[in-house]
Amino acid sequence: MFALAGVAGATSVLSFTLDELTDRADFVAHGTVLSVKPRLTPEGVVTDVALRVTERLKGQAEGTFQFTTPGGRTAERGTFIAGAPVFEAGEEVVVFLEARGPKGLRVPIGLAQGKYTVRDEDGRRVAVRNLAGLRLVDQRTREERDGDEVSERALPLDELLGAVRARVAAGTPAGGR
Repeated sequence: MFALAGVAGATSVLSFTLDELTDRADFVAHGTVLSVKPRLTPEGVVTDVALRVTERLKGQAEGTFQFTTPGGRTAERGTFIAGAPVFEAGEEVVVFLEARGPKGLRVPIGLAQGKYTVRDEDGRRVAVRNLAGLRLVDQRTREERDGDEVSERALPLDELLGAVRARVAAGTPAGGR
């Protein structure tokens, strides 16, 4: 997950470009969230997400893909991870997920960096990220920026998907560094 020491209300993570997200991801897909089901485990709350895959861009999946992320809230308890993406049933997303960890979890690469939400904006379909709760650390300079203050332009969905397809076609291995 590459989390570094965090400050109050924020999680520090390395900042990734779109190519780096694609290279590091074991699984990348565009789809619609079908269900979100938080559940309590001995380590805290996790959330099971079912995604109807519109297009698999990297990794193995057909039809519906299920993954489990850390964090969430049940009626009895909640586990909050600053900067972790929140999934909602019915939302259209593009996700970049790491390989399944030893506890069966799949964390989006760079936490919220690994989830784009698709929406209509001025008659066009765009993909946007919510980086609130993150402190993004530049891998080269070690300069830190608050995700709340990072202004990203909405990417046209076709541009985002095209860039990921091209990077995958270039032969980047799953989980590549």
